[in-house]
Amino acid sequence: MFEKLIKGSKLNKKKGYTSAPSHFPVLSSKQLLTSKRCEYVLKRFPAIINAPKEHYEELYLDAIHHFADFVQGLPAVRIAPYNYHGGMLDLGLERAYVTLLNYRKEFPIKGIKPEDMPPSLARWTYALFTAGMLYGIGQIAATYWVTVCDEHGKDGTRWQPIVCPMGRLNTHYRYGFETINRDPIASRATLMISKMILPDAGLAWIAEDKDILNYWLAILENDESGSGVFAKIVLPAEWQLLEHPPEALGLLGDTAGREITRKPQTEAEKKHKGFLGDHEALLAAEAQEHLAAEEAKAGHGELPPGAALREVRSEDITGAGLEIGEVFLQWLRNGIIGQSISVNRASSKIHVTSAGVMMLYPELFQEFIKQNPQYNTSPQAINKSLDSLGHTAKTQSNVQQYLKGQHQSSASLIAKGSQQQQHQKQAVVLKDPTVIFYSTKIPYMNEAFKVTSLAMQHTYPNLTAWKSVPATYQPPGPPKPSKS
Repeated sequence: MFEKLIKGSKLNKKKGYTSAPSHFPVLSSKQLLTSKRCEYVLKRFPAIINAPKEHYEELYLDAIHHFADFVQGLPAVRIAPYNYHGGMLDLGLERAYVTLLNYRKEFPIKGIKPEDMPPSLARWTYALFTAGMLYGIGQIAATYWVTVCDEHGKDGTRWQPIVCPMGRLNTHYRYGFETINRDPIASRATLMISKMILPDAGLAWIAEDKDILNYWLAILENDESGSGVFAKIVLPAEWQLLEHPPEALGLLGDTAGREITRKPQTEAEKKHKGFLGDHEALLAAEAQEHLAAEEAKAGHGELPPGAALREVRSEDITGAGLEIGEVFLQWLRNGIIGQSISVNRASSKIHVTSAGVMMLYPELFQEFIKQNPQYNTSPQAINKSLDSLGHTAKTQSNVQQYLKGQHQSSASLIAKGSQQQQHQKQAVVLKDPTVIFYSTKIPYMNEAFKVTSLAMQHTYPNLTAWKSVPATYQPPGPPKPSKS
């Protein structure tokens, strides 16, 4: 299996570099909902919901479009069958559909006209539908690292999902995932994001029944004991999808079908289309890597050097025409993937910190130069190039002073001798980890390093960066039906 994954890769044999990480265009909800799987549930929602046309469009369809606009192509990384580009959108819609299927088994509506639906039954339907669609969406705010950028992958800014949809900040995005459990944050963020996505009329409708509101809030906060009937309907829907995806819906094809069968809607999407298939291979390779690691733990031998190599892109890179900073980042990506460059260890020259990715200066840069003498460059030139590309933290000096902490850390970064002894290290800071850790897990932050540069200790946030962001979220949604 692993041989098949890397067989088609056009990795440059001479230099061993793959191209830069892909970034995806921010698409409209209409474009996102054209996949085969989305169309399947969208065609069946009206019948199983059984609401008058105007109410369906204003309450349900608006919520669906806002949900798609918000999650874009993000994967549902904690739900294995949906851990692919676009998986979170598929999971939300399919879980909402199966939730309603389960509810209709208990409370059938056969023979009831939309305008004759009992008020209580209609409200329960909406509350369950929205809970099924939005359950777990707070994980985006808790552990995802999504960078919004321009069409060239530059001007990157980390997206804060509780503030606004990513499309309000820029035209493209890329993503990674922090390897840490923040379920309490995820649960609370789910409520904030849900309020952002749902129409006000829908929220007010749910809130009119305090019992429903109580159960609805509890299930979104992942409070199983307090969510009553909701836990008995929404959670089994997810379990059904986990056991039989996508057979639970009677769908054909594999999880990549949303990208294989969908026609590109824009020139920008066509440009990035080729990477989507590679992303599926990357995720499959990660699964193979995990299996190999488990076998090693079981006594089947250690992982050989480079066994974790994953196909990233299918383009050749020769270095010609590229900034030396980009070539340097490509070298880092491949070294981390191939395990020739370690992260967060005592001997590592790269550490993930709260300020960004700390690269020891000039040690890491000298190592690149030693391995790549053909570029005839210097640490200063590489650092200047990274700065011009907008990758480094903007401070008075791009070379920052870091201090090894006085407490023991998981990476054992304390220098030999007295634990009270402090050692300064110079480093260049990459403000965006997704530049080198993309579409994959970002290592734990190494708390043994502390920032000592006053330039990075801000008392207040940068207000200028938010002046162009609307104060309230009013996503475009679908076109309103004509009143004629």
